[in-house]
Amino acid sequence: MAKILITGGNFQSASGVPLAGGYVTFRLNTDAVAGDSQISSGRIVTFPLDVNGNLSGYIWPNDQMTPANTVYFVEAFTAEGRMVWEAQLHITSGSVWE
Repeated sequence: MAKILITGGNFQSASGVPLAGGYVTFRLNTDAVAGDSQISSGRIVTFPLDVNGNLSGYIWPNDQMTPANTVYFVEAFTAEGRMVWEAQLHITSGSVWE
């Protein structure tokens, strides 16, 4: 069991402009265990966005966690810190973001 690399996203504002310099946060909905690692629901993982609104970083996939059916609360922010998008995502080991 290991973290997986997630890349891409193409995060944009409502007007279609990439969220250059913005960031995306991931927060687990409940405490979980993956392998020998404890993952706290209170921890926010932040990934910066490049000029095209894409991220690149490692995260624990939900299908490797106990309990089952965990999700991430995901929010995207502009460079100024305004939230422009939110979702609940279930990320699997085979996820492709590009």
